[in-house]
Amino acid sequence: MHYFRLCPPLYESDLQRSRQNPLEVIDEFSIPGIKCDSCGQIWAGSRKLYLPLAEAVRKSGLAKQLRPGVLQDSDWHRLIEDLRAVMGLPEDYQFWPGDALGRPILKLNRIDVPHDVLFPWTGEVVVSERVLNLLREADLKGFIAIEPSVRLPKKLELEGGTIPRLFVLRVVGHGWREGSNLEDMVVCKRCGRRKHPPKISSRIDVSRWDGSDFFNLDLNPNEVYVTDKAREVLASPGTNNIRLEELC
Repeated sequence: MHYFRLCPPLYESDLQRSRQNPLEVIDEFSIPGIKCDSCGQIWAGSRKLYLPLAEAVRKSGLAKQLRPGVLQDSDWHRLIEDLRAVMGLPEDYQFWPGDALGRPILKLNRIDVPHDVLFPWTGEVVVSERVLNLLREADLKGFIAIEPSVRLPKKLELEGGTIPRLFVLRVVGHGWREGSNLEDMVVCKRCGRRKHPPKISSRIDVSRWDGSDFFNLDLNPNEVYVTDKAREVLASPGTNNIRLEELC
């Protein structure tokens, strides 16, 4: 079995990157960061949970608190307890500071999107309807396709035109590298703050990989990995703007 890191090409400049990926994913809601009473640090992660929010949450005062920012330790934990209760989630359902919630918003800077696969930011993958159909036809596992709401600059709204159907891929597959483990990553047990482990090995511990075709490693949402099966689909004719780095 071969595994690959899915990432954008090596662009010559940030300007070229933005031209080839003329869009931005905006979080509708997000869990605030936390200032921990135990370690004294402020932290927030970048996991794209995109958990749909119940209407009860949207109509309550909780929604106003689900935005970027930092809460004191006690306020943060109170918010999470209230959110679990209103959502009907079990008490051990784990939210992380910085989790993106709700339906993603896609801000397009142009309507004639140049590619079928786009990378708005590190770890974010957006695909066209054509590519999504290919992924589904191949019965690939490890992702949830979410159709975002779309936002256009006023100028593009006035010009009109057909907005392409695009989908945000939320990667839900997971695995670990050989030698990596959660215990070595957790810096503070109170707030859950973690450090990414040193890349002791690039080899995947197959016994701790869930078998998905799209997956993250070591709980790092900023890097997306795929199997050989997924690589074949992504490298099919007509699909570009991708780079697939094989893991040694």
